[in-house]
Amino acid sequence: MVYVDEDKIGTQSWTIFDNQASWWDIPPTRHGDGTNFSFADGHAEYWKWQDQRTVTVSRLEGNYQAYIAVGDNPDIQRVQRAAGESSATSHSRAQCRRQAQDNARPVFG
Repeated sequence: MVYVDEDKIGTQSWTIFDNQASWWDIPPTRHGDGTNFSFADGHAEYWKWQDQRTVTVSRLEGNYQAYIAVGDNPDIQRVQRAAGESSATSHSRAQCRRQAQDNARPVFG
Protein backbone atom coordinates (compact mmCIF):
# COMPACT_ATOMS: atom_id res chain seq x y z
CA MET A 1 0.00 0.00 0.00
CA VAL A 2 1.39 3.36 -1.01
CA TYR A 3 -1.39 5.90 -0.71
CA VAL A 4 -4.68 6.32 1.10
CA ASP A 5 -7.23 8.98 0.24
CA GLU A 6 -7.43 10.65 3.64
CA ASP A 7 -10.52 12.21 5.03
CA LYS A 8 -10.77 15.87 6.01
CA ILE A 9 -9.65 14.95 9.54
CA GLY A 10 -6.05 14.29 8.53
CA THR A 11 -4.01 16.23 6.05
CA GLN A 12 -0.42 15.01 6.47
CA SER A 13 -0.04 11.24 6.62
CA TRP A 14 -2.12 8.25 7.58
CA THR A 15 -0.79 5.32 9.54
CA ILE A 16 -2.06 2.07 11.00
CA PHE A 17 -0.43 -0.03 13.70
CA ASP A 18 1.36 -3.10 12.42
CA ASN A 19 1.73 -4.76 15.81
CA GLN A 20 -1.70 -4.43 17.42
CA ALA A 21 -5.33 -4.64 16.32
CA SER A 22 -6.09 -0.95 16.55
CA TRP A 23 -6.58 2.12 14.40
CA TRP A 24 -3.78 4.65 14.85
CA ASP A 25 -5.32 7.35 12.68
CA ILE A 26 -9.06 7.64 12.16
CA PRO A 27 -10.13 5.48 9.17
CA PRO A 28 -11.21 7.72 6.28
CA THR A 29 -14.76 7.58 4.91
CA ARG A 30 -14.64 10.28 2.30
CA HIS A 31 -16.31 8.07 -0.29
CA GLY A 32 -19.49 6.34 0.85
CA ASP A 33 -18.25 4.74 4.07
CA GLY A 34 -15.01 3.67 2.45
CA THR A 35 -11.83 5.03 0.92
CA ASN A 36 -9.40 4.60 -1.95
CA PHE A 37 -6.00 2.95 -1.68
CA SER A 38 -3.24 2.81 -4.26
CA PHE A 39 -0.52 0.20 -4.37
CA ALA A 40 3.12 0.01 -5.44
CA ASP A 41 2.26 -2.06 -8.52
CA GLY A 42 0.23 0.88 -9.88
CA HIS A 43 -3.32 -0.30 -9.25
CA ALA A 44 -5.88 1.40 -7.02
CA GLU A 45 -8.88 0.02 -5.17
CA TYR A 46 -11.96 1.40 -3.46
CA TRP A 47 -12.56 -0.33 -0.14
CA LYS A 48 -15.98 0.03 1.45
CA TRP A 49 -15.67 -0.61 5.18
CA GLN A 50 -17.34 -3.89 6.15
CA ASP A 51 -17.60 -3.34 9.90
CA GLN A 52 -20.02 -0.70 11.20
CA ARG A 53 -17.59 -0.03 14.07
CA THR A 54 -15.11 1.34 11.52
CA VAL A 55 -17.71 3.78 10.23
CA THR A 56 -18.58 4.79 13.80
CA VAL A 57 -14.92 5.55 14.52
CA SER A 58 -14.48 7.45 11.28
CA ARG A 59 -17.47 9.67 11.97
CA LEU A 60 -16.39 10.20 15.60
CA GLU A 61 -19.89 9.21 16.66
CA GLY A 62 -21.00 8.30 20.14
CA ASN A 63 -18.50 6.26 22.12
CA TYR A 64 -16.20 5.80 19.13
CA GLN A 65 -13.13 5.39 21.38
CA ALA A 66 -14.47 1.96 22.38
CA TYR A 67 -14.06 0.77 18.78
CA ILE A 68 -10.56 2.05 18.02
CA ALA A 69 -8.87 -1.10 19.35
CA VAL A 70 -11.03 -4.05 18.32
CA GLY A 71 -9.18 -7.26 17.48
CA ASP A 72 -11.99 -8.85 15.50
CA ASN A 73 -12.54 -5.91 13.12
CA PRO A 74 -12.04 -7.24 9.57
CA ASP A 75 -11.30 -3.72 8.26
CA ILE A 76 -8.32 -3.31 10.60
CA GLN A 77 -7.08 -6.77 9.65
CA ARG A 78 -7.40 -6.10 5.91
CA VAL A 79 -5.57 -2.76 6.04
CA GLN A 80 -2.81 -4.25 8.20
CA ARG A 81 -2.34 -7.13 5.73
CA ALA A 82 -2.15 -4.74 2.79
CA ALA A 83 0.28 -2.45 4.59
CA GLY A 84 2.42 -5.37 5.70
CA GLU A 85 2.62 -6.86 2.21
CA SER A 86 3.98 -3.64 0.77
CA SER A 87 6.29 -2.71 3.61
CA ALA A 88 9.88 -3.88 3.43
CA THR A 89 10.27 -3.30 7.15
CA SER A 90 7.84 -2.86 9.98
CA HIS A 91 7.97 0.20 12.15
CA SER A 92 6.85 0.84 15.66
CA ARG A 93 4.69 3.87 16.27
CA ALA A 94 7.67 5.81 17.66
CA GLN A 95 9.82 4.87 14.65
CA CYS A 96 7.14 6.05 12.22
CA ARG A 97 6.71 9.37 13.99
CA ARG A 98 10.47 9.87 14.21
CA GLN A 99 10.89 9.06 10.52
CA ALA A 100 8.10 11.47 9.61
CA GLN A 101 9.68 14.22 11.66
CA ASP A 102 13.22 13.54 10.43
CA ASN A 103 12.30 13.33 6.78
CA ALA A 104 9.48 15.89 6.80
CA ARG A 105 7.46 13.65 4.50
CA PRO A 106 4.47 11.38 5.00
CA VAL A 107 4.86 7.89 6.36
CA PHE A 108 2.38 5.48 4.86
CA GLY A 109 1.39 2.27 6.71
